[in-house]
Amino acid sequence: MAEQQTDDPKAVTVGDGLAKVHEAAEQLTEEEIDALADAARAAAQNGNKERPD
Repeated sequence: MAEQQTDDPKAVTVGDGLAKVHEAAEQLTEEEIDALADAARAAAQNGNKERPD
């Protein structure tokens, strides 16, 4: 798969993002993946609490 370089963040596709996630996942251990998932979950929950209704 040919990697495309672009300076325009709007030009990045979902497929490009998923390819990067897959590439990064291959370099992480299960413990690192779990820690990142926990951090993302906590950030999402904190973001929901800070948002006014």
